[in-house]
Amino acid sequence: MKKTYALIIFMLLILGITRMNAQFYVGKRTFNFYDASRNNREINAEISYPALVAGENTTPANGQFPLIVIGHGFVMGIDAYANFVNTLVPMGYIVALCNTETSFSPSHDNFARDLLFLNNEIKNKALNDNSFFLYEHLSGSSSIMGHSMGGGCSVLAASFANTGNINCIVGFAPAETNPSAVTAAGLVNVPALIFAGQGDNVTPPATHQIPIYNALTNSCAILVTIKGGGHCYFAQPNAACDFGETFSNSNISITREEQQDVMFDFLLPFLDLNLKFNAAAKQILNDSLTQSTRITYQNTNCESLSLSPYSAGKLNIRILNNTNVQQQLRFVSNFNKKGNVLVTVQSSDGKVVAEQHMAVQKGEQEYVISLPPLATGIYIAGFYFENKADSAKFMVTTP
Repeated sequence: MKKTYALIIFMLLILGITRMNAQFYVGKRTFNFYDASRNNREINAEISYPALVAGENTTPANGQFPLIVIGHGFVMGIDAYANFVNTLVPMGYIVALCNTETSFSPSHDNFARDLLFLNNEIKNKALNDNSFFLYEHLSGSSSIMGHSMGGGCSVLAASFANTGNINCIVGFAPAETNPSAVTAAGLVNVPALIFAGQGDNVTPPATHQIPIYNALTNSCAILVTIKGGGHCYFAQPNAACDFGETFSNSNISITREEQQDVMFDFLLPFLDLNLKFNAAAKQILNDSLTQSTRITYQNTNCESLSLSPYSAGKLNIRILNNTNVQQQLRFVSNFNKKGNVLVTVQSSDGKVVAEQHMAVQKGEQEYVISLPPLATGIYIAGFYFENKADSAKFMVTTP
């Protein structure tokens, strides 16, 4: 029992350190985008990003960061999601809040397509438009997330994205939609994290989150049910949502702050794993799921969590002769654009002995990374770039 408590405390300390590792200010800009494929439909979004100075229209911080697009709940304003902005942006994420379909008669289909359009358009501009303020500031990985209606629409959006444009989705009390998010879930092929509140009677888990989760059979899916949690507590106070929950006979027994604390305990390692490709986050997430007394959980196709599913062997990595070189790895690749690549090195027994993020350029280039002292043997180098991966074996011999 003492060992169990010690492990829980240790993991909570790790998560606490992760949250305290904020290193950026929050910059904000508002944009109107236009989707030519839908008669130049106007899509308003507030983009919050790691900045050198906090405030409106400030200069982005140096570096490249994952993109997160968030969809709001029914008749809820984007200001209700300040908790996501204020937590994720300082930790090196770009957050785009979609500000469409705010009426009492929203189109779920349009909203889902708005979320996907923002994901694709922001990434495209950051890659190709040198006048865009985030030009060359996106790492290439991205997620679509949403609360309530926005959660269901994030599932719809992922079902539309059949070209590998997103790395994962997250739903916070996601609601069934029209067209059906439950039906669309069967087409989703990226990792999904679904949150439910045990006391939620606005979108009861039995008729909303659980059917969506059960239909997510094509990739890793995790359902986290927060004990005593509600529907609106995933977001900040909002008159429309809170009014509806007040009259829904919800059985909430924790505070908003407690629910969000639980939520971020699982959200942060899930995003670090799938968007920053942090291999250590896999163990943190696994241990949190199995040790936490504040949730119940289920998972499908991810009993052994791993990095996001990548299409293998598409980076054309070629490792150069490393014979008698124990502390560096040299390789050549021909990336189709500049960005960040994660390189991992595993021993033959599967232990990760090195991990490094590095900037890469477009075109064929040679790269060198430093390694710790390695024993003689065969190692596997893994290369992760956006939604693609490659791997290759190499041998270390004694000089």
